[in-house]
Amino acid sequence: MGFDNNHGLNRAFHPTYKWGVLINTENQLRQREESSFFWVWKNYLTYEILSNDKHQLTALLGQEAQKSTWEGSQVTKKNFASNDIPVLSEGDDVTSRTTGWKDAAAIASYFGRFNYSLFNRYLFTFTMRADGSSKFGPENRWGYFPSAAFAWRIGSEPFLEGLNTNMKLRVGYGEVGNQAIANYLYGSSLLAINSPFGTAYRLEKISNPKLKWEATKQFNAGLDMGLFKGRIDLSIDFYNKQTDDMLLQLSVPSYLGGTGWQDIRAPFANVGKMENRGFDIALRTHNIDRKKFKWSTDLTFSRNRNKVKELDDANRVYWRNLYWYSEFQTATKTSAGEPLGLFYGYQVDGIFTDQDDILNHAVQIPDPNNDGKNLVDKRTGVWIGDVKFKDLNGDGVINTEDQTIIGNPNPDFTFGLNNAFSLGNFDLIVYFTGSYGAEILNYSRVQIEGMTNVYANQAETVFNRAIYGLHDPNGSDLDPANVYLANPGTDIPRPTTTDNNRNNRMSDRFIEDGSYLRLQNIRLGYTFPTDMTKRFRVEKLRLYLNAQNVKTFTKYTGYDPEIGAFNQDPLLQNVDMGRYPTPRIYTFGLDLDF
Repeated sequence: MGFDNNHGLNRAFHPTYKWGVLINTENQLRQREESSFFWVWKNYLTYEILSNDKHQLTALLGQEAQKSTWEGSQVTKKNFASNDIPVLSEGDDVTSRTTGWKDAAAIASYFGRFNYSLFNRYLFTFTMRADGSSKFGPENRWGYFPSAAFAWRIGSEPFLEGLNTNMKLRVGYGEVGNQAIANYLYGSSLLAINSPFGTAYRLEKISNPKLKWEATKQFNAGLDMGLFKGRIDLSIDFYNKQTDDMLLQLSVPSYLGGTGWQDIRAPFANVGKMENRGFDIALRTHNIDRKKFKWSTDLTFSRNRNKVKELDDANRVYWRNLYWYSEFQTATKTSAGEPLGLFYGYQVDGIFTDQDDILNHAVQIPDPNNDGKNLVDKRTGVWIGDVKFKDLNGDGVINTEDQTIIGNPNPDFTFGLNNAFSLGNFDLIVYFTGSYGAEILNYSRVQIEGMTNVYANQAETVFNRAIYGLHDPNGSDLDPANVYLANPGTDIPRPTTTDNNRNNRMSDRFIEDGSYLRLQNIRLGYTFPTDMTKRFRVEKLRLYLNAQNVKTFTKYTGYDPEIGAFNQDPLLQNVDMGRYPTPRIYTFGLDLDF
């Protein structure tokens, strides 16, 4: 048996079989220690240069600096003489393995801002900032990012007096930098490896000392309106965001390096351009505003479209695989002229129903004795109940040339709806969120609907798995002429531990509609009357009950349609590999002010 997971100790389990019983024959102790230190220093100076009935001018100067350092070590030993003494010195030195890490990151910033107001109707803002990051080489460590904005309070103009309206027009332009990458990607550190002659060293990656800040330039225009004496507030914003010098790892020929752990990795560089454009709407309405009963509604609506405009080469494609894919099987494709991270794979054309269906379809597994035909064999070829894939290029063969765009993880729009009620001393908030049009790669179904791993748990949907019947019950089930698909309406392939047909290859059978409406939050509260609480010298006493993630309405078959990026990779959005679902949380609280 292994050690308990206490004081940094982890239990390892190494199963073997003895007389048909699963047992653990090896104990292991792992001890990990780490430390980190972070500091930040901020200074601001604000000075009012001019202030009168016509002009107001304010200047702000600021400086920020921060640094974080971290280090740690981990020691693992095996083959302890006893499980009763979990101390590293008692383990076998031959099995000892030690790892360690140490790193730091720092950033410094200087910025200035000027605010100018004319007649309190025409508002101007100018900002300039300089940021320096340790994540870039000495040549391009600093980035410079200006911005400017103008606002016009139209509702304060004399020619609109008497209309009792609150209207403001806003326009702005700004640049921001991005340095959200790992440390020292501009250089080429040495990587320790084991060799027949002991510890050796090689370059970890190809260096690029010219690596610099990723810059995003955004233009936006907006309109704020207050109507019907404040009963309706409306804000509309349009934006166009252009991102240049994106921080990406280059795709290079295999003879120059690669991205595998055993290869010298390709360099990171500033490549390409990406565009995001869209609009946001925020609407607030005061539906009922009486002394004892109030009801207000807040609605937000967002629509965004992104497109990759340029990459480092006109024909460049950024592929993304998942960690159990072979190198020729892709999950997403990113190329110029298309949105970011589109799902890429095969299109499914149903399930094979009989021998003729297999022989008349494009070749998925060739028959060496029958040129241009599928090998019809239960164990080594294509069989009744296997998935048939579309021959998109019409060459009669199913191969990588038949892969295509099969889904888009980007939603058409997202929204939120919040209703707030108050009746006497009771208050109630009901909040909905939603997304429409995004698609999800539910690749967890490879495990829970597959049979390549006979020890894996299975989903309930496998009860509708393809099964076959026999024309002659006394005939052989290995004779394809005697076998037919008994449930032709199914979309789940037959059970097989070999899967020679690669039924589970990346295809649109795993792409699902990710649209959803979620009752995100309900909060009910009661505030005790002040004349009651002041008797006990209490200024305010409020009880509340809150429920989060109450109910989700969706066609998605996974746990949660709100996925995010797999492994924090923006090119792998909405990839569900068995993500832990968002829990439902109930909270009871008490607000007490003395």
